[in-house]
Amino acid sequence: MANDPKERGVEIRWNTALERVAHLEDRIGWHDLAAALRPKVDRAALMALASDMPATWNAPGTDARTKQRITHILIREVVLDRDDTTNEALVTIHWNGGRQTELRVSRVGTGRYPGDRHPSPMEAIRKLGGSRAGRDYEPDAVQTRRRKRVDHRSGARASRAARDRRFRSDATAH
Repeated sequence: MANDPKERGVEIRWNTALERVAHLEDRIGWHDLAAALRPKVDRAALMALASDMPATWNAPGTDARTKQRITHILIREVVLDRDDTTNEALVTIHWNGGRQTELRVSRVGTGRYPGDRHPSPMEAIRKLGGSRAGRDYEPDAVQTRRRKRVDHRSGARASRAARDRRFRSDATAH
């Protein structure tokens, strides 16, 4: 009967399934070992850190990566919805502890940006320029928007940047 092709196929599938079970048991064992080696959470220290979160967040040594890690630890998901009747955005924050917070934020109407949020043209050039903002040329995106041809071989960029610097210095002098 062992020579029957159907039984050999069943036996091969059975052995494959047993190997997979053994592999999964090994993974569970490694996971349990890693969990046992993790440091135990000191509840008092954790609560002290939670009560001092603003100081931790605003500390000079706290960089963006640390803030992002804190956010990923605390927040499970953020759901955004729109309420067209009140022109508000509904922000629902689902915290990892199971609680949720709902915020209502007024939306800016089309074309009605608050005056304090309008960037000046030079600020827009600096932002679009990124790391090249300090060099003597405008970003290609700005020139494209102005429908100017970008010629990398000419000195037109340098002269335009020098003119913009003169404009900035004249504007700050008055």
